[in-house]
Amino acid sequence: MMKPIQQRCLMMLSLIMMAFTFSPVHAQSSDITKTLAQPAPFDLNTASVEQLTQLPGIGPRKAQSIVDYRTEMGGFIEVTQLTEVKGIGEKMLKKVQHRLFVDEQ
Repeated sequence: MMKPIQQRCLMMLSLIMMAFTFSPVHAQSSDITKTLAQPAPFDLNTASVEQLTQLPGIGPRKAQSIVDYRTEMGGFIEVTQLTEVKGIGEKMLKKVQHRLFVDEQ
């Protein structure tokens, strides 16, 4: 059987561990880690086929279709135009649009 002082110490240690586990600081560091782990967005008008295949759901064929469309149309004015490429709909756009931008030069 534990002595009362040992019980109190064990209880305090447990409370401290729980406080650190559920602290906002812990949540913030987790958010920062997620943000840092995400690749930087890239310009839809200059992205290579290789870069485009890094997007979720975009394989080599779709990536080439994007590049072909870009060449034929003279570039994208906005990311939402991506839905004009055959095989890319609203659902796909939602998956990838946070990773893309169009430079307004």
